[in-house]
Amino acid sequence: MAFAVNKANCNEIVLASTHDVQELDVSALLAAQPYVWIGEEYDRESKSSDDLDFRGSTTAIHQTGVATFNLEKMQASSSMPWLGSGQTSTGAGILIKRNLNNVKRMASHPVHRYYLTGAQDGSVRMFEWNRPQQLLCFRQAGNARVTRLYFNSQGNKVC
Repeated sequence: MAFAVNKANCNEIVLASTHDVQELDVSALLAAQPYVWIGEEYDRESKSSDDLDFRGSTTAIHQTGVATFNLEKMQASSSMPWLGSGQTSTGAGILIKRNLNNVKRMASHPVHRYYLTGAQDGSVRMFEWNRPQQLLCFRQAGNARVTRLYFNSQGNKVC
């Protein structure tokens, strides 16, 4: 399994399995509860006397520009089921499914909305986020297996 995060929009990721490649919108997952930490309760109970806590009772944490997720805005209806097509069981929205088999490596462009896929059959393809058609096929199937795949830091070369 491989994945890549859209560097132009961090709310989108692409996941590859042995059967397909899926572009997902994870903005609902990221905005659901930005202040909850899973291990916070456990950490409070297991503090030793050597641990220091620099947060005083008057310390306030301010986060500006954080999107909040309001469950009241999402109303269930018969025409839009919660776990219907286009949504995963965790709440991530499926943007596009591509029928690509055995994708082993993925890379996202550092600035633009492009990503690369490298498959076990040796093919290397370039896609644009949220666009159903493939942009380029750098290498056809039948070559050596793809072991590394990345853009350089400027984004003008594929290695």
